[in-house]
Amino acid sequence: MQPRLTSGISIEGDALFDRVPNWEKRLLASPAGRTYQVIVRLCCLAFLGYFRHRVASLPNGLIWEKLGERFLFRRRYIEIAETSFGAKIICNTKDLIQRYIMAFGVWEPDLTAFIKRRLSKGDVFIDLGANIGYFSLLASQIVGKEGKVIAIEAAPQIFEALLQNLSLNQIGNVRPALTAVAAESGLVSLYSGGSDNLGASTIIAANARGPIVAKVSCDRFESIVKPEELARARMVKIDLEGAEVPPLRALIKFAPNLRRDLEIVVELCPARLRVAGSSINEILTGFNEQGFSAYQLRNTYTPGPYIDRYPVLPPKRIRSQITEQADLVFSRVDAEEL
Repeated sequence: MQPRLTSGISIEGDALFDRVPNWEKRLLASPAGRTYQVIVRLCCLAFLGYFRHRVASLPNGLIWEKLGERFLFRRRYIEIAETSFGAKIICNTKDLIQRYIMAFGVWEPDLTAFIKRRLSKGDVFIDLGANIGYFSLLASQIVGKEGKVIAIEAAPQIFEALLQNLSLNQIGNVRPALTAVAAESGLVSLYSGGSDNLGASTIIAANARGPIVAKVSCDRFESIVKPEELARARMVKIDLEGAEVPPLRALIKFAPNLRRDLEIVVELCPARLRVAGSSINEILTGFNEQGFSAYQLRNTYTPGPYIDRYPVLPPKRIRSQITEQADLVFSRVDAEEL
């Protein structure tokens, strides 16, 4: 199915203009300002719609950069988009993840394909750092009524968007939880990821891209996830912007009592692990001692692979040292790829 944008549905009427040039500010303040906003909004939606049915012979990367990144995406429009798997998501054109969903119908294509291949009806999927719910919605479809998704998100603003998307899709098998995952229960500061990447919000001060936006509750992984949910978990996805160590240590600790086919997908960065008092070696060794092998999943946030529709790749066995940020899969399957 081709991803489709629901045209004509506007949850927020006006665009919010950031860092616009003076000529545009004057135009917006003029009697023609309202008409100009409508025209630009329609151009933005048409632009995103084009990239779902793009003409391969055109310089699409250049078009995306020059017209999209430098002009249209400075504005924020809220629209409902449909993903490649048929879920509807309320998207904000200024946010990186949501903009990609609007334009391409997919986010992190290799991980999306991996989840589709590994999950089955009746499984439990734990989504740590659920963001607006893209992967939770995907897993919800796959596991069905007999399965369950636990969607954990720390940022109140993002959590509200997650709830709206669950409601929009009439989802009944997802348990959302508004909390941060930490080593102990309590309160922590939440730092903004910036208006162009809400998913970069973090509770780790050293990784912050913006100011403190809220004080949020936090708890241990094993307290947030119920014992029966953890025992049934087929996959755990972790994307916590530097706060991955506590849940990873918990999973290593409880691994002997969990499903043999449990797989953990996590974004790790050696520098961030050091800030958290850990290391790549600690995590790899801990899972290896529990019978897990480590695989690397290709991931990029640049538009090129999306625009050019790169074929998805399976996770590959790690045979060399990890020196920079990488998406890893821990699995008890012993193979060269998953």
